[in-house]
Amino acid sequence: MDALKTKRKSLRTSFTATANKLKECLAKKEDAKDGDKLRALNSQLEDKFLRLDEIQNKISSLLLKNTDTAAEYETDFQVAEDYRDNFLELKSKLETLLNKDSGSFLESSSELDVVKLNLPKFELKMFSGDPKEFLTFWSIFSKIHDSEELTAIDKFQYLYQSMVPDSRAARLISSFPITTENYPKAVEQLKLRFGREDLLVQIYVRDLLSLVLKNATTGKNAPDLATLYDMLETKLRALKSLGRTKEKFADFLEPLVESCMPENVLRAWERSRISESTEDATSQRSLEKLMCFLRHKVESEEMICLAREGFGKDRESGAIRKDCQKSVHKDEPTAATLISSTTGAKLNCIFCDRPHLSQDCQRLSDMSYEDRKSQVIRKRCCLVCLKVGHLAKRCHSSVRCLICKRRHYPLLCPDLRKEKESNFSSKDRTADNEQRSTETLLTNLPSEHEIYLKTIMIRLRNRDKEVCVRALLDDGSQRSYIERNLAAELFLSPSGREIFSQGLFGGGISPASEHKRYMENVESLNRKYSTPLSLLEQQKICSTLPRIHDRKLLSELASRGIKLTDVGRDSPPIRVLLGADILGSILTGRIEVLSSGVSAVETLLGWTILGLGKKKEVVNLVTLSLQNMDVPKMWDLEVLGITDPIEKINESLLEEETLTHFKETIRICEDQRYEVALPWLAGHPALYDKYDAAESRLRTATKRLINENYFEAYNNVFKQWEAEGIIEAIPINQLAKEVHYLPHRPVIKPSSNTTKVRPVFDASFKKPGFASLNECLSVGPSLTHKILPLLLRFRSGAIGVIADVKQAFLQIRLRTEDRDVLRFLWWENTGCSEIRIYRHCRVVFGVSSSPFLLNATISYHLEREKFQTESLRKTIGHLKEGFYVDNLVTSVNDATELEQLKSQSIEIMKEGAFELRCWASNDSKEDQDKQMVLGLSWDVVSDELSCKLPANTITQAPNMHPRKACYKKGIAICDQQCIRSDWLYGSSFIVTKIAYARSLERKNRLGRGVACKT
Repeated sequence: MDALKTKRKSLRTSFTATANKLKECLAKKEDAKDGDKLRALNSQLEDKFLRLDEIQNKISSLLLKNTDTAAEYETDFQVAEDYRDNFLELKSKLETLLNKDSGSFLESSSELDVVKLNLPKFELKMFSGDPKEFLTFWSIFSKIHDSEELTAIDKFQYLYQSMVPDSRAARLISSFPITTENYPKAVEQLKLRFGREDLLVQIYVRDLLSLVLKNATTGKNAPDLATLYDMLETKLRALKSLGRTKEKFADFLEPLVESCMPENVLRAWERSRISESTEDATSQRSLEKLMCFLRHKVESEEMICLAREGFGKDRESGAIRKDCQKSVHKDEPTAATLISSTTGAKLNCIFCDRPHLSQDCQRLSDMSYEDRKSQVIRKRCCLVCLKVGHLAKRCHSSVRCLICKRRHYPLLCPDLRKEKESNFSSKDRTADNEQRSTETLLTNLPSEHEIYLKTIMIRLRNRDKEVCVRALLDDGSQRSYIERNLAAELFLSPSGREIFSQGLFGGGISPASEHKRYMENVESLNRKYSTPLSLLEQQKICSTLPRIHDRKLLSELASRGIKLTDVGRDSPPIRVLLGADILGSILTGRIEVLSSGVSAVETLLGWTILGLGKKKEVVNLVTLSLQNMDVPKMWDLEVLGITDPIEKINESLLEEETLTHFKETIRICEDQRYEVALPWLAGHPALYDKYDAAESRLRTATKRLINENYFEAYNNVFKQWEAEGIIEAIPINQLAKEVHYLPHRPVIKPSSNTTKVRPVFDASFKKPGFASLNECLSVGPSLTHKILPLLLRFRSGAIGVIADVKQAFLQIRLRTEDRDVLRFLWWENTGCSEIRIYRHCRVVFGVSSSPFLLNATISYHLEREKFQTESLRKTIGHLKEGFYVDNLVTSVNDATELEQLKSQSIEIMKEGAFELRCWASNDSKEDQDKQMVLGLSWDVVSDELSCKLPANTITQAPNMHPRKACYKKGIAICDQQCIRSDWLYGSSFIVTKIAYARSLERKNRLGRGVACKT
């Protein structure tokens, strides 16, 4: 430490000497104006202070380590701070003086300019990801990029703001977190993606080629010369900035530019080049001189237009002349161009005096042959070519009639009159034949079997928009087609047009029509295969084709590992037809013949089936009319359990498969919580992600929450869930095999003591043509048959006991593979400016399979070996028979048994992360409130069950017959509780009889006493 103090002493002496020199210079006016001397002293002073500060830090560290030198450290620290204050004071004075001098010079030299100039606000050019715009964008942004005053973070922020939102460039830049290290990486990737020199050269050269095809091909609408010159200059300047100068690459650029020029301008250029007398004629063919010639040509055209403008010219005639010039370039069929050989003359029809050829007149259907011939003679026209100026015998036209092969047009053919008369005579016979054939076609009976065609679900994507549609694989069609409305929905841009006729079934040919052609990527649902395909536009592909919904067929396919994509009971329209032009390349050659004779065909887009299906079911409707009907007969078959045996077998097999799948996939986690899998149906249809629907419902729910002041409470529910691990946030760029978003809405209960608002998720929402999540899941065995046995056991003991499980569904964990189909959207912050994607980690209330999963999990928990002891045997029996979803309903004989049931049940359920709460029984006299037991009201004091029905059940329908109203009143109790029992139905029937008998005494009006008895 002594050595450090000696060194510090020397530096302090040197620092003080330099500081005194600087103070003397600042005090003298002459030295204060010497900027170079002041800067030199400032540099010396900074160097000495930095070295002094470094040694001071070392000494302070050593003093702090020794606890006995606290007073010395304080004194030393004060002296060091004095040196620091002296340095900062001198530095501030010096900087103020130097800035003042430079500012006065700038102010004196540019004062007038500041007053005169008022420049507009500078705005950064936005970049969308188009490589053509990269040169302009980077030339402007490079000023920010090369600035040494801005930090990398600031440059990155400017770069991010310069991107067009939701563009390719914006997605590329947003993939990098905004940090100092990532800025050069983002710039490098931006240049590699959009600013590669070889890519830009290819783009501009291809633009020149497109100008060649557009302007040098007959029939295209070429731009005017000034526009053409500007386009050429733009592309040549861009190539020059990329190093492809006119001098080095004129050999291939000059022919391209010449091909872009109109024919008359090209002829003028050749005459101008040849007319110049030089020794070397080839030297005149240069790109520079060609562009100079075009510039002079454009200037000359502008001067001519300026000279002719406003000197009494008829504007209307000028407009007509322009239209005539434009019409020269109009696309016309080749045959029509050959026929109209005369130019400039006005051609009017001799029959209707309209501007078209006489032989093409459409108004001759009302004129007879004699009238047509008389009109031609009256106009003094030729009977052969229908033109003025010569007679038929001197006509040199090669016109031939299509009917009689003689020299005249068909409209003047004498044989045409005879043919019409014969056609009129056979018209009635033809109509009769057509009517009979139509009737025969309409009376064809449908096939007794379902016939499956090769349909499949595919994905079509255009930029950011993606749809899943049904497609028909038809090798009888030569081309592939897309529905016109679908092309409009995807905002597809046509790559061309084709005109052709279509051969129909039976040998018919449709009229020739124009079809737009699109280039689109066809992708499989699992995104494993994608191929570009040329699709022709069609108004409608075909009529409705049913989907496959035969469970037996789907089960057999699933057993062979085949999963169809086009299944379900609804029948969305066919919107794409894949013809022979693509089928040969997507068929894998694998074919599976099923037991029913149907063939499953594999393609790269997925599996499809073809063949004769099962026989269609025939339903016979029998109507029975009786004067007297015994009402209980209406439910006798249902009470006896007589149902369709086939339907019952199928349901039993499905329930057995669901239970087997549950037992194979359930597992116990480290925290003793159970983890289950969703029970997917075999061969379930494809899921639509529903992101757009979830976002729309999110915004609607947000508006309601804000209007009713429940947004903060709703947001806190999700925060609490995330903290407890019930939900989790996922990155936006995380991919998943199958993704599905659940819409949700708030349920508001202001009277609730615990949660006044809670989210409810809608798993039944579906888009037309796609299945909902609930339709893809098995609901498991029905639980409604447990209600009546539960109520009977509840009344069997002396003490009735009820309880429920706290947040039962949220205590069961969901396996990771199934969580992506339970995604939902919520806001990143309370400002509702950015959407965040979450997914459920626990079983969701609102999904059809959740009650089964909860019931099966509790049953599995109670079957564990650790609970199969003699001391717990009775409690386990109560729990097994007493649970309905999350409610425990049972009874005991005395208070001792009740206490044992409570204590043991709580411990048993706690082992599975379940909490039993809200215990209630009629043993305690303190519980005076009424409780709800499976929808029935339980009076704990009187130990009575009752069902509350609306008092105006009958009065709501004044026009209803009293007997019918009483019957509805009596049966409402049973229907409300889903109880199917003949004695309850009988009691409701007795009540109905009594009410009806009393109502007859009051002139078909029900009295208040009878209504109370019901």
